[in-house]
Amino acid sequence: MRLTALLTTFVAVTLILAAASAMGGVPQMISYQGRLTDDQGGPVSGMYSIKFRVYDSSAGGSELWSSDGYVGAPVENGLFHHYIGESRPLPDSLSKYDSLWLGIQIYNEPEEIDPRTRLVSAPYALMAGNANHAVNSDTAAVATISQDLTCTGCISSSHIAADAITSDLIDDGTISFSDINQNGAGEGEVMKLIGGNWIAAADEIGSDAWIDDGTIVRLLSDTDSVGIGTSTPTEKLDVDGNIIITGKATIGSSHTNTGLYAFVAGEGNEASDEHATVSGRQNTASGRRSVVSGGGFNTASGWESVVGGGGVNSASGDSSVIGGGQFNVASGMSSTIGGGRLNSASNDWTVVGGGLANSASQLASTVSGGYDNAASGASATVSGGRYNKARGAYSTVAGGGSPNVADSNSARGDYSAVGGGTRNLVDGDYSSILGGYANTISSTADYSYLFGIASNLTEDSTFMVDMPHIRFGDESNGYELPASDGESGQVMSTDGSGQLSWADVSASGASFGELQYLSIEKEYQAATDGFVLANVWRIDGSATLGVQGYVGPSSPSSRRAYALGDNLVAESIFFPVKQDEHWRVYGTGGYQGSLVIWLPMGSR
Repeated sequence: MRLTALLTTFVAVTLILAAASAMGGVPQMISYQGRLTDDQGGPVSGMYSIKFRVYDSSAGGSELWSSDGYVGAPVENGLFHHYIGESRPLPDSLSKYDSLWLGIQIYNEPEEIDPRTRLVSAPYALMAGNANHAVNSDTAAVATISQDLTCTGCISSSHIAADAITSDLIDDGTISFSDINQNGAGEGEVMKLIGGNWIAAADEIGSDAWIDDGTIVRLLSDTDSVGIGTSTPTEKLDVDGNIIITGKATIGSSHTNTGLYAFVAGEGNEASDEHATVSGRQNTASGRRSVVSGGGFNTASGWESVVGGGGVNSASGDSSVIGGGQFNVASGMSSTIGGGRLNSASNDWTVVGGGLANSASQLASTVSGGYDNAASGASATVSGGRYNKARGAYSTVAGGGSPNVADSNSARGDYSAVGGGTRNLVDGDYSSILGGYANTISSTADYSYLFGIASNLTEDSTFMVDMPHIRFGDESNGYELPASDGESGQVMSTDGSGQLSWADVSASGASFGELQYLSIEKEYQAATDGFVLANVWRIDGSATLGVQGYVGPSSPSSRRAYALGDNLVAESIFFPVKQDEHWRVYGTGGYQGSLVIWLPMGSR
């Protein structure tokens, strides 16, 4: 958009009013006519919104006046006319400038039309050389003032004689800061009388005051203290009340705080990620939202990791925690070390409660405490002790162990367990050793249980007790099994005082017989309730053997038969007999064996 100024005149050309209308108002407007063309020089037509500004320079300079926003101007064949000052009056102060420039900007155009239009001659008719009455006058050879003189911006320093205005001619409270020149003063400086001259200098009050060095405000004296809410500060800064800090906070010396909203206190600490918190000495919180509460030389580098204190601890797994201690490392996600020394939780969800040199290295494994214990199976647990190892998945060592690593307990089978003791080893899955010394369940003995001393269990699904004394019940009323096996043909007998032992049949009140080829039947009648045990083995394939029992006289119809079939290499038969019951052994063919009759009250 291009503009050509055709005519610029001030409406009040002479501004000389008749005496009868001496107090009448003067229109503060400029009549302006211009021509608008497009970028190709063609005239435009229509309603345009135009903003007018008055400057003191042809380019740049200060804006002295502007219209009240954009004003509408009808344009016909490029020509338009407007009264500048109609929507917002032009100020009297414009008359004091040697030259004025009019800037015009069309609505939606990014910049004013270039160049600006200079306002000449006619606008300065605001100042009349001669007048019977002048509302505003720059000079007058002879003037009679009949009312208060009002002159805003029309008197410059050239119109006033030197030292003509004294303090008694200035109304109190009429001079503001904007009326005072900067006089070379810098930021924060004040006016000071030095050597009899007023100069701009630093803002100091007395010898124990604040000093503003531009970007730094400080106390002049190193011995001064600051009290907020108190008149008797006891430290360099003493605040009696609440404190709100927005942003990061650094308290202490030699810190590095580069984290967003991070907090550092103590000495020589570093917070390098957002919302990190660290205190103590030479600690580092480098994980997001990580915390080191205290101690020295600790590091929390995982996100949301925490070190409560101690020394030289490292929580590098996300959400890992070390409560304290020394030289502990929690590197697994959500791993935890409660304290102690030289402990390691190196896999996800692992836990070391404390102790010395313990290690939880597989997923969700746990060492509660002790010394040099290791849970290296998934979800394995060592409760305590020393040199114990839970190596199988879900395996457990409750405690025990030894000062020597070779004598430790070890649960190597999956779901295996060692209750305690020393030098115990479980290789079978789902197998357990209660405790004791030097017991072993081999890898072939799954689902097995061992109670012994230096015993070895190799059978699958076995409950084995290998102890010199096996007792049932308490020591007063219970009974104890023999410590070793008896001789062939002996039976177990009690002494009535809780002690069981092996005894011959004659000593136990039972009867005993040897059968060979069993061609002759022998019949007995029980004097009381008892048992019959027959041990037989086959000589040839055609032999048969049986044991029959019947009540009362010999009657085949009432017999209870316990028959041993053919095709048996060796077999035993055990059956009860009642008081007064008859029983016999019969058979033919190639069998040999023995018959043990145990009748507690004898037989007849």
